[in-house]
Amino acid sequence: MLGKKNYANGQAVYTLEDGVLSYFYKDGSIKARGAYIDEKMEGLWEFFKEAGYCWQTGEFKGGIKEGKWIRFNEKLEVIYEESFINGKQMKNEHK
Repeated sequence: MLGKKNYANGQAVYTLEDGVLSYFYKDGSIKARGAYIDEKMEGLWEFFKEAGYCWQTGEFKGGIKEGKWIRFNEKLEVIYEESFINGKQMKNEHK
């Protein structure tokens, strides 16, 4: 279940169009987006800071973290990497 559809100011909390789920901040800027199939997050997802830059990417399989997840700083430099198998964290790489 996705939950509340709009913020108090009328801005959409999320939209679901053509299998792509997008979440938004109250000001309308993108918060996260990726495939949403059978009510589960699937494939590559991107997560954004309110400042507008992508701070994390990662894969989902059946709504569970799978594969490599990468975090970035505001300069889009990799600052953290981790890997998941079936939702279980397997490897950390701190930079």
